[in-house]
Amino acid sequence: MSPLRRTPLYDAHVRLGARIVPFAGYEMPVQYSSIRAEHEAVREHAGLFDVSHMGQIHLSGAGAVASAERLVTCEVASLQPGRARYGLMLNESGGCVDDVMVTRLSGDALFLCVNAANVAKDDAWIRAHALPDCRGQSDAGKAPGRARPFPALDGSTAYRSPAVAFLRGAHLRWR
Repeated sequence: MSPLRRTPLYDAHVRLGARIVPFAGYEMPVQYSSIRAEHEAVREHAGLFDVSHMGQIHLSGAGAVASAERLVTCEVASLQPGRARYGLMLNESGGCVDDVMVTRLSGDALFLCVNAANVAKDDAWIRAHALPDCRGQSDAGKAPGRARPFPALDGSTAYRSPAVAFLRGAHLRWR
């Protein structure tokens, strides 16, 4: 059994008193206070989650959007930059390869967030089925220490949170 990996935010989680558990090959925070209190906080306000363990795939080039339209169930062409949609990546028989969040970074650049355990499989599927003028780059096979922080903000007031401006700026610096 290989040792558990750590996200770039692991030390911050420990410093802030998170309860750490094994999840998808990583040491991940499961809670800081109580599950109920954290659930209510996100339902009523917002919560920040470490999803750095998730698979990160970037598509770019003239065929990126058309390739994504072929690969996922959600409409990608109408996405505005900075907006995201949830969809499924399906195989030829209509079975689910994985679920995915697709974010449009710019006109011909997309970011796909896939399940951590499936990133290598998803990357191979995309490469096999993308159009020739679509370039892809993923974190499949990269050393754990090379991962970049990937915070996700969720909740009913998340869109109004001051963290949104910070996260937008931080994302631009990480690219």
